[in-house]
Parts: sequence; structure tokens; C-alpha cells
Amino acid sequence: MSYVEYSSALCGSGNTLTARATKQRRTVALIMPVKNEERSVGPTLDAVFASTRLPDEIVIADGQSVDRTLERVEAYMRRGVPIRVVPNPQIFAGAGRNNAAAVATSDILLFLDFGNLVHPRWIEEMTRPFEQDVTVDAVGGLFEPYVESDFEHCVARIQYGGMMLFSRLPRTEQLARVPSEPRLSGLGMAVARACYQRLGGMPTWLRAAEDKLFGRKLLIARARIVLSLDALVYHHIRKDPRALFMQNLIYARGSGHIAHTHSVYSRRLLFYAAILVAVGYGAAHPAVLPVPLLSFAAYLYRAGVRQLTKVGEGNVRFGQLLQVPRVVIASDVGAFLGYLIGVFDWITKPQYRQLYQDYMKR
Repeated sequence: MSYVEYSSALCGSGNTLTARATKQRRTVALIMPVKNEERSVGPTLDAVFASTRLPDEIVIADGQSVDRTLERVEAYMRRGVPIRVVPNPQIFAGAGRNNAAAVATSDILLFLDFGNLVHPRWIEEMTRPFEQDVTVDAVGGLFEPYVESDFEHCVARIQYGGMMLFSRLPRTEQLARVPSEPRLSGLGMAVARACYQRLGGMPTWLRAAEDKLFGRKLLIARARIVLSLDALVYHHIRKDPRALFMQNLIYARGSGHIAHTHSVYSRRLLFYAAILVAVGYGAAHPAVLPVPLLSFAAYLYRAGVRQLTKVGEGNVRFGQLLQVPRVVIASDVGAFLGYLIGVFDWITKPQYRQLYQDYMKR
């Protein structure tokens, strides 16, 4: 068995099909929002065209790119798969996915972001559950980090270590450890077009976390969701502390904008605040200064070095160890600051609450 089903109800349609099993071929549209991705167009589309199954159409929503992104895309328009580019004046990825989905004609909408490389069997495995059961509404896959530098290795093992360890488990153990509720994301998601339309697509007003909110809506609608354990995307990792900080800030702010409770943000904020206060106190009383410094060193070991060693199975280079403080601090500070800003926006700006309520009611 290569996939796991989570729910038995069809996406709010009242459909009562009983003869679900089928081998009927379903058409697939690959939906890709883009903005200023000229460097990643080649690797991303090369991986797509190396797939064991090609999409029936590719629809790209351009968020007003000012580089050579569209020029690079045009070079792939004679590869045998129809490629259309639609405008995305709202720029945000959710709006782009909706604009692309509106012109797609295929049964299945398969979402992918530029910069992420797909395994040759990804399209095939993401599509398989829909073709084996006509009542499946959505499919999620797995991902592994795509890394090159010591910094990227460190980020991957610290931020995505759980997924990396999960991917190494035997299939029986993977099946036993799948979460009780699926957390589908734009990183790799497929949705039946009818279900996507019925739910009103993704929210268009969020810069980040739009995929989380759509995933939440799928759960509320009691959609039939499947996790395909053989569908793999290689996720690109931020290459320096500044990019990592901004990624975590933007994503965490998006979580705040959808009232997504995440206690780890609060705990880390309190920890860093306590360390700063203790260091400030230690500056005036040098005898106590080692206490916060040793406490923070212990935290870096637990959150960074130990995770790095665990995921690397002991195979850790010295250069990767040197990156631990940069990775941990950039990701932590970006995350709790972003979440703090997002929650502040949620509390002080009524439009976020109204937009959220309007979207969830549709």
C-alpha cells in the first residue's frame, strides 16, 4: 500500500457513490504560481518533463515578473505539453493558483512551486489515488530537502529533520506513524477540480499560510484526503541566514493571520526574552553572566547540534556544526517575531478576521 486515506466523506457534495474502484485515466493540470524565478525555471521544468507521467496541461500564474522568467518558460512550450501563462495581478500565491485553476480544464489540479524539484514518479503517484478511487478529493505527498552547502544541510536537518527521518522508515512503520489529521500544503498537493471550485479555491488575501487555511477548509468539509507515500518533492532550502529569517518571519506571520495557534512560538519568545534580560543583568553583575550564556549554549546543543547529529546519523561535518548558531537564531527569531506581528495584525486589524470568516463561510 502506497497511500493512506484519512476521511470517508466527499468534499461536501453529498455524493453517495458506492462503486468507487476504477482504473479510469484522469487528466491532470500542473498549477504553478511564479514571480521572478528565472533561475529556477530550468531545473523545475526539466524535472517535470523527466517525469514518468507528464501533466496534460501546465498553467502558470505570473505575479508581474520583471526578470526573464516568462522568456525561460517560453522555451518549454514546444515540449509536447500545452503551457499557458495567465496574469496574477494580486501577486500572492493563493490568488495565482485560483487564476490558473479557473482556466485549467483537467480533472485534477496538481500544485507545485517553482524552485522545488519533483521525483520522476511524483505526478504518477499523486494522480494514482484519484484514478483508483473516483471519490478521492485531495492528495498530499512527502518532501525531502534539496541541499548543497553546509548551511543548507544544517537548515534541513534542524527544520525538516522529522520529515527526513520519516522518509527513511520502512513502509510498515511509516503507515503506523502517519498523523491523525493530514496537513496538506502548497509544497505538494493535488485536489479534484470540482472540490477546489466547491470550496472557493485558496484565500487570495494571504501572503503566506494560504495553503494551510485551504487545508483546514478541506478538513472542515470532511474531504476524502489521501497521503501518497511514494510521491516525493525535493524542497529548496534558503541559502543564508537573512533568507532563512525572512522565510520564517513571513510564514509565521501568515500563521498569525489565520489564527493558527502555535505554542512553540510563544515559548521561544519567552526564552529569548529571559536570556536577554539575564544577560543585561549579568552585564552589571558579572558573577551571574555565565548562567544565561550556559543556558543558551545548552539550548543551541539541544535544538541544533543534537538534531543535526540525529538526522545525520552521526555523519556531521565540522562546517555544519559551525552553522548551528546562525540557523537556530535566524529561524527562531524570524518565527516568533513573524507570529507576534501576525497575531497583532489579527487583533488590531478587523479586516483579517472578516476576510477569514468570509472565506471559511463559502
